[in-house]
Amino acid sequence: MTDSLTARLGRARGWLGAILVLALPVPTAAEIAFDAPLIIVMNERAFVGGADAGLIGGIIGNASNDAAEAQMAEFAARTPGVDWASLASEEFACFAVADEQAGCRTVMVLDSYGNVDELLADSTVQHAIVVELVQTFRTSIRYRARVVVHELSRGRKQFGEDRVFTALYETILPRPLWDTSVEEADQWWAEGVPSRLEADARRSLRELRELAEFVEPLTEDKWSLPKEWKQLPKIGTLEQAGRARCSGLPCGDVRILEQRGDRTWLVNDKPLLPAYGPSVASLDGNALINETNLFYLISVPY
Repeated sequence: MTDSLTARLGRARGWLGAILVLALPVPTAAEIAFDAPLIIVMNERAFVGGADAGLIGGIIGNASNDAAEAQMAEFAARTPGVDWASLASEEFACFAVADEQAGCRTVMVLDSYGNVDELLADSTVQHAIVVELVQTFRTSIRYRARVVVHELSRGRKQFGEDRVFTALYETILPRPLWDTSVEEADQWWAEGVPSRLEADARRSLRELRELAEFVEPLTEDKWSLPKEWKQLPKIGTLEQAGRARCSGLPCGDVRILEQRGDRTWLVNDKPLLPAYGPSVASLDGNALINETNLFYLISVPY
């Protein structure tokens, strides 16, 4: 007898360890049905270019993944004892749920994007959502988190991607400390209970969900972007005011969506690599001054 998807995922919790699987809704004209799984892959791929990236993109991707692997390990070492998989599951359980009072999704934990097809193959579900979550800490400098959300549907032989969109969150050491010693910078991140790094990472999970829920209804496909984004102020507005820095030709595509407290939401009015789709980012004031080129921050992580 073929096991149910739920039974297989339940056993997989013991095998693996860092993907969250939730029953995600399938939108209809009147309601959202809870019969499609959502899989969160944690800290696996910093570069999600795949076949769309070409040979050069593949080389860059491998280098990015190698660099990010060390930063993922550094983040884990700086936040000992924190179960990020559980925290992420709690936050994303109600992702895109219209009425949370009616209940959220069941969350389960696995650990490899490569197992998605296997997990879904023997199920009866027709749709699925995969959320790739990466959390990195570049020693003494910055915390960065990103989700790439893939919406999948069953084809004749396997699941194919219908839509993809991306959200990024970044916090950087205050500018006055950029030229200080590593020890002083580390002390800044370690201050407080929980530490400043842990508190910001917890906040990032909430904001990543908000960012993803903002861009989800605006996404038609991996190449289409909301026309309204071209009417938003360009990042050059903040550069002229001395509040931002952007380097490289793609800077002309970076737009200011809105200011939210101590953070600024940015969008790119032209597609990044097709593997990322429409993209939105939340940067604190120090991150704005450091770099706002979303092509670099999202497509070519460093």
